[in-house]
Amino acid sequence: MKVDVESGGNGSTDFFSRWSSQYDLRFLVHSAQWIMAELLRSVMGAKMEEAGKLIEFVQIPLSPLVEDFGSHRLVLPDVTILEEILLLLRAEYPKEIRVTEVERSLSRRSRGSVKNALHVLWERKLSEGDLKNGYRLTQKGYALATEIAKNLS
Repeated sequence: MKVDVESGGNGSTDFFSRWSSQYDLRFLVHSAQWIMAELLRSVMGAKMEEAGKLIEFVQIPLSPLVEDFGSHRLVLPDVTILEEILLLLRAEYPKEIRVTEVERSLSRRSRGSVKNALHVLWERKLSEGDLKNGYRLTQKGYALATEIAKNLS
């Protein structure tokens, strides 16, 4: 958040109005998620256990874990390379991501490490694809990436 210190205090009012509106927006988003989950539960006639799982799925964490810069995406938390790739692939799910795009987004890591990590995820059946066409998460990989995202929020 930008605070204009040189304006003689005028910027601080802007700071507090932005701060409160962020809380308002978070409240609205969480409320909308809850209403959506209740509607889905009602329409599906689900039991409470099933509804709980459904609500968990609908209420995916909102914290920005992956920032889009147009030319590349950046995974913001400090995580292992495997977790970083999982979060990156999750941000694009269900689309495939070309290896060159993954390497560009993980430019702070060596190319060899990125390719090795992609291979490890493929071996563990967390992703599907190849070096030529790119990779995408499997359902197993998406579930793990979502769990990682929840733990980071």
